[in-house]
Amino acid sequence: MVVAQALVSGLPLLVAIALGAAVGVLIGSFNGFLVTVVRVDSVIVTLGMPMLIAGVLSWQWAGKAIVSGISPELAAISRPLVFGVPTSAVIAVFIALIVWYVVRHTPFGRYLHATGSNRAAAALVGIRPTRVIFTTFVLSGALAGLAGAVQVGVAGAANPNVGQNFTLPAIAAVFLSVAAISPGRFNVWGTCVAIVFLAVLNSGLTLAGASSYVNNLANGTALIVGVATAALLRRRSTK
Repeated sequence: MVVAQALVSGLPLLVAIALGAAVGVLIGSFNGFLVTVVRVDSVIVTLGMPMLIAGVLSWQWAGKAIVSGISPELAAISRPLVFGVPTSAVIAVFIALIVWYVVRHTPFGRYLHATGSNRAAAALVGIRPTRVIFTTFVLSGALAGLAGAVQVGVAGAANPNVGQNFTLPAIAAVFLSVAAISPGRFNVWGTCVAIVFLAVLNSGLTLAGASSYVNNLANGTALIVGVATAALLRRRSTK
């Protein structure tokens, strides 16, 4: 919504995208503060923040979408680039490559794995878990802001209610990643496989004429299965 409003106001495309990323950084920083300083559970923060944002959007835009004034250059993201693959998909793969490299081949990635595996042990070997967690939330917020800009280009408009449909599928995809590529471990490519699976599932249900509640049933089931699978594989790995 911020990106679309900036474009409607006549700001350059890059400035509008930067504003979207900046809003993501601010939200990510606030989430990181809640988790690292206030000690709120990260899952609660992740689930609660979309509700807060939805309330702000409803207050600011009264549920009205921005359907005109979107930059043609940004709308071009929805067009096929190579072999019918849209630019948005290429961007997603490119970002996934960067995240995979950072997680698997950089010191920060190793700090991230160590912190996630055992925060106390990570602190004992000189890692600063609080800084790692806070930085991760900030980076996640920045990526979410950029994803919002891409969404505006794909849809050719900005709907204040669209983000609420992404929360549970995103969490489900992360937990389902432990069953693909690197079983028992959260991983980038497993998450990508799960995203494609959920996207095809939801699109197929929509094309088949299924009611909207069927998609909610599918996403909820996927989330439960993903969490259960992650817990089961983790339990087996500790035996």
